[in-house]
Amino acid sequence: MKMKFIISGILIAAIGLVLSHTYRPYVYENHINDYHLADVIGSIVCVPAAVLCVYGIDNRYSIKQYTIGAAVVYIAYEFLGLFHIHGTFDVYDIIAIIISSLVFYRICLLFGVSSGRQMVNSVNSPSVLLTNILPSCAFITWSTKFRP
Repeated sequence: MKMKFIISGILIAAIGLVLSHTYRPYVYENHINDYHLADVIGSIVCVPAAVLCVYGIDNRYSIKQYTIGAAVVYIAYEFLGLFHIHGTFDVYDIIAIIISSLVFYRICLLFGVSSGRQMVNSVNSPSVLLTNILPSCAFITWSTKFRP
């Protein structure tokens, strides 16, 4: 377990939560056009926060694999709103998830944090990857995408 990744993920999630409860209401109350930034704060921080927390707990996969997995899970979660299962569908959230995933992975490459131990058993890799990412994604989605 690498505490620096877990703490970094928690800090990113906390920053997203604070911005969702301070910046978003300020923009809405003052009718500021910020190009939907206030609407997608949760989607911007969800992938980096989830990936850092999961990678800190279990680094058997690379940051790239966790980032792709988290992005797919969050985009699938966003499509639940399209079918009126959970929340609302917003194409800006999907764009924000993709952009934040790419920027996050590029930052990880710059800092040299992209490597992880390779999978020993590739048959179980999708199920193990999803069981590691889903609980973290669910918590971070709940905490950062709460709309007052």
